[in-house]
Amino acid sequence: MSKTAFTVLAKEDAPGKVTAASYGLQPKSMSLQPEKLKGLSIRQPWAEMILQGVKTVEYRSLPTKLRGKIYIYASLGKTDLDPADRADIELELDKPIASLPTGVVVGTVEVTDCHGSDGEFEWHLENPERLSSPLRPIEQPQPVWFHPFGRPEQPANPKASTRTASESKQSTPSTNNPSRFNRSVLPVAQIPSTPYHAKYLAYDLTKRCASDNLEKLTSVLSDAQVDLNPHQVEAALFAFSNPLSKGAILADEVGLGKTIEAGLLLAQMWAERKHRLLVIAPANLRKQWAQELADKFFLPSVILEARTFNEFIKAGNLNPFQQDAVVICSYQYVQRMAPYVSQTLWDLVVIDEAHRLRNVYKPTNKIANTIKQSIAPYKKVLLTATPLQNSLLELYGLVSLIDDFAFGDLKAYK
Repeated sequence: MSKTAFTVLAKEDAPGKVTAASYGLQPKSMSLQPEKLKGLSIRQPWAEMILQGVKTVEYRSLPTKLRGKIYIYASLGKTDLDPADRADIELELDKPIASLPTGVVVGTVEVTDCHGSDGEFEWHLENPERLSSPLRPIEQPQPVWFHPFGRPEQPANPKASTRTASESKQSTPSTNNPSRFNRSVLPVAQIPSTPYHAKYLAYDLTKRCASDNLEKLTSVLSDAQVDLNPHQVEAALFAFSNPLSKGAILADEVGLGKTIEAGLLLAQMWAERKHRLLVIAPANLRKQWAQELADKFFLPSVILEARTFNEFIKAGNLNPFQQDAVVICSYQYVQRMAPYVSQTLWDLVVIDEAHRLRNVYKPTNKIANTIKQSIAPYKKVLLTATPLQNSLLELYGLVSLIDDFAFGDLKAYK
């Protein structure tokens, strides 16, 4: 990791008294009235690294045409770091990551350039400046860009002055007229609070849609930070198509985005306040799953293994599989902890690389049979690019994970 390119002016004014300068830069005086600039959401410790000049390039999947000063908003999202990486960063910053502020605007920086291609873009940052004290935004933070302290006033249109007063009055939307109310353009403070609008918003927030209707995924699709293809949306709707179904098999070819399809399903479940979600994946893919869910769908996740399991037990959680987050674990760990898994009322179970369980119909396959029994009553989505490899019996095995009676017994299927 590159060393910081500036000199720390002060660390402590007095023993035990940590000042703003202890964050690495002496704060410049800033106006009491915050500027109406755009803000960029960045997780800690990356926001702190930008302010200290350690990080001068922000890597994003999309380009930006914006140039100039922006706010840095330290978002509430957690960053999954290896212990070694965490130790290196804390040594570089000279402070624990847990002490860094989140949920506030911490400073400004200038975007000077952007270049890249194929979903990998470098945003070049210069002249970081820390606020004398962090400020909470008055607008709702967004995953990438938003205006923390309101949008700047638009310059007046010179042509508008030629209109008569009566024309201007007629063209001005009235907030008393429900038909003219548009909540997508009105700031929160200006949303009318009439009983009509209260009912309208309550309906919009709680309405239910048909399981195969695109509107069912509208709120999830609007927040997802991913370029979706039509077949991915169709696959997610297919999995939801029958509310009485016990699950589905998504068998797109390699590279067509089965993880994104499963992410849509998990995000929709989360939006419906169904938070008992389990992802079973190969051990080497667990961190990738956690990163994908956090970066693209803003879903919290917990990777359960022996160490984290014991930590939750010591903290008083007698069944660590019951989390207010997506639980991610390996095939072997689900087999070992089958009693805990079966005692959790899962809303959805996603099995990645499900073809590893294709021989579940064989009594000798203990891992597959143990996993099948532990998640038998719950809805499942199986992800595999090779549902059929050597024998039709493999397809029978995969389908039996979802429904034992879809193809009858093994003798009848043969």
